[in-house]
Amino acid sequence: MNNIFENRYIRSILALAGLMCCVAANQLTARVAERPQFVNLSARAQVGTGQDVLVGGFVLEGNSPKQMLIRVAGPALAPFGVSPVLTATKITLYSGTREVANNSGGTSANSAEIQVAMGKLGAFPFPANGLNACLLVSLDPGAYSVVVSSADGNRGIALLEVYQLPAGSSSVLTPENQAKIQQLVDKALRDYDIPGILYSVKFVGEQAWSQGRGVRDLATKASLQADDYIRIGSASKTFTGMAIFKAIEDKRLKLDTTIDKLLPAAVLSNYPKSRITVRMLLNHTSAIVSYTDFLDAWFMPYIINRTRVWSDLELIQMVNSKFSDAELGPWETPGVVWNYSNTNTLLLGQILEQIYKKPIRDLIQEWFITPLGLTKTIYPAPGQSVMPEPFAHGYMNWANYVNEPSLPGNDRDVSQYDPSGVGGAGAIISTVGDLAKWMESIAQQDDGSATYRRGHLDWKFFTGFGSTLNTASAPQNSYSGHMAHEADSTNNADYWIVGHRGQLSGYDTAMMYLPDYDCAIVVACTRSLKNAPGFPTNAAAVALNGMVNILYPKLITDNKTAPVKTEIVKSEGSEDSVNAESPNRTRVMSQRKKLNLPLSEY
Repeated sequence: MNNIFENRYIRSILALAGLMCCVAANQLTARVAERPQFVNLSARAQVGTGQDVLVGGFVLEGNSPKQMLIRVAGPALAPFGVSPVLTATKITLYSGTREVANNSGGTSANSAEIQVAMGKLGAFPFPANGLNACLLVSLDPGAYSVVVSSADGNRGIALLEVYQLPAGSSSVLTPENQAKIQQLVDKALRDYDIPGILYSVKFVGEQAWSQGRGVRDLATKASLQADDYIRIGSASKTFTGMAIFKAIEDKRLKLDTTIDKLLPAAVLSNYPKSRITVRMLLNHTSAIVSYTDFLDAWFMPYIINRTRVWSDLELIQMVNSKFSDAELGPWETPGVVWNYSNTNTLLLGQILEQIYKKPIRDLIQEWFITPLGLTKTIYPAPGQSVMPEPFAHGYMNWANYVNEPSLPGNDRDVSQYDPSGVGGAGAIISTVGDLAKWMESIAQQDDGSATYRRGHLDWKFFTGFGSTLNTASAPQNSYSGHMAHEADSTNNADYWIVGHRGQLSGYDTAMMYLPDYDCAIVVACTRSLKNAPGFPTNAAAVALNGMVNILYPKLITDNKTAPVKTEIVKSEGSEDSVNAESPNRTRVMSQRKKLNLPLSEY
């Protein structure tokens, strides 16, 4: 949390009762392990025998209940002539004139429940002694005031602090809800004929709850385990995107620098690189074709030779040489339309390699995987086509996806695949537990610069895809910094959420973070392209969105929308303004020929 005044959850307000109060709105830059939701209300008031003193107040914002820890400390001020100190202090919480809760005459910080709450905070620990009186309470949004009373014979200074606890598993991940999630996943296994589904739910400051259902290997029938390795496909893009923010933090890069200044002249020479920016690569408005859209040049070799080693430059050159290829139709103008392209991510990797003179996989290992303790996350090197054990085997029926008689018409184990065919766009291997930890890290702003690290959460950085390109508000279906906001099509709801999907042959992953609840959810399926909803398959539709509905049903009902339409078209505006530079080179995106080939499409 950068600053409490940027916090969606709470803005603090002090209520004064003729006493001097001091408010310190300090900036927090805590790492995940140290990060509390802290409202530094540091209000001081003298409390004497038999007195009830209004010490301070706060406003809780949002549209859902929050768990709050209210602390009154009685510091030892004998050297300043204030003695005895306050102990066993009573805290009473009011909403207007209505009493909401009290701590029954001085529950101290050494109670078991309070100790659990403080463990969630991580930082600002309290000594477990009588100087600290605490009240733990779940509150609806609204305005509250705190009254402090002293025990008989005590007089001293009361220091009031109010904390919002990270949303914990105890309130929503109950045994009953765990059983409902298991039933949901087991039904998906049957309905969509998926060999295995892995899933993980993680709350800030808590261990991930990770499970595996189904089989790891159809041949051996071995049971799937929660920490089995999977290929995560385009979920890898989030690592590349955050590496770009790290370069911005290092002052080695700017979002609106054009890529002609960052890449050698020979790279993508047919494109107008002087009009394409880093920002356009990050939000997929660059108009650069995806190499995965080429049937003969990329898709068929991808199917036939699973151990072929590619280079990023080879894939980029493929795109460059087909700049005017009739296979895809004319090129669009940069910044005009949203078009998801894996080539954008390869180019971002090339830019980082040019700047730091290291392979992108080494940078991601050094910046994220190692320091965040992602011990089961691997960026494999070219030629490393077999996953480490134990891994979940991935299955695919090619003919079920593409109407091509020459393609295999039955399920194939497609676990073996050389990562160089996708590079930074989809190469990473991980587990659902590590991905939940990664999503938490991104959302807790561990990485990136003070200015841009909120690009994955701040709507001003998002570009809407759908009927228009807009950044004015929080559009349904929008993209920023290699992170996406997609409305929940399963439940027809649009709530505050960021994440990414990853489809790779044999594997289908969806990961999301709900900022209002400090909750990360990840689902991975081990079959592609058979009996599943959406395009191509969609782990979010198979199970993840249903899990959200189990954990947060009110979130769904409060954010119902009309069914979402995701047709991609040219942005609104006059034809003259859109086509002014090159009237014959721009066309409506929905008319463009797109093969929908199965790799890292989202």
